[in-house]
Amino acid sequence: MLFWPKRSLLSVCLCLFYFSFSCRSAPQPVTIVTDDSYPPYSFYHDGELHGMYIELVRAAAEYLKDDYKIEIVAEPWKRALASIENGQAFAILPPYKHTEKRPYIWPYSIPIFNEVVVAFCRNNVDLFTAVTSSLDREHPPINVGINAGFLILNDELERAAAQKRIIVWENKSTHANLVKLLRGRIDCYVNDRRSTLWEMDQLRYTDPSINMSHISENMVVISRAAYIGYAKDESGRFSYKDDFVKKMNAALNLVLQHKDWSQYK
Repeated sequence: MLFWPKRSLLSVCLCLFYFSFSCRSAPQPVTIVTDDSYPPYSFYHDGELHGMYIELVRAAAEYLKDDYKIEIVAEPWKRALASIENGQAFAILPPYKHTEKRPYIWPYSIPIFNEVVVAFCRNNVDLFTAVTSSLDREHPPINVGINAGFLILNDELERAAAQKRIIVWENKSTHANLVKLLRGRIDCYVNDRRSTLWEMDQLRYTDPSINMSHISENMVVISRAAYIGYAKDESGRFSYKDDFVKKMNAALNLVLQHKDWSQYK
């Protein structure tokens, strides 16, 4: 029979204990990329990342902190999408569900919020009539701005774009689009209603002399849920994905049930 010296046995036990403790104290790093200019959902203010979706994910991350160390990285939306498509990032916040147009994103989280996409237009422009009327009327194409990388046009607007009845211009942000709308460089701007109104308030706060009386909501385009979308990861790089998705969904459920989001309504 082999006997271990007491000191050696104690050393082995201590090593096993510290190894186990070390494993538990090193959560898996996870990166979630998000839009850096999508107020009030995700945006920079005074060099810090803020927004409703940022607060939501950070609150959910508290439930996962023993297993995962979650970092939220804000980028221009098109760059964030590219980082998911090429496998650099694990997850992206907050895409709508487009399984055919973005096959590189799967699965999606539970819905985290419902967004209503509308068109704000100059008052002399009737986008709704232009894209829904069955009359074949000749008129100059309507210039419509959207945020770069956004997939938010409904079937009528996509058909109108294919028929050259509207021309779609991608611009960097909500702010950039609204400035162009105010200056008459675009006729309409399509985006989430809440985000558009938030940015309009910010513009008025920055410059009270700005007159927006010639701009109004013209049509509701779509209503869609926002999600956390995950890299499809056919290579198996993110071996922890299934576990993370399950735990994050449970954490999101808890946060959505108990946190007051009224400040964003």
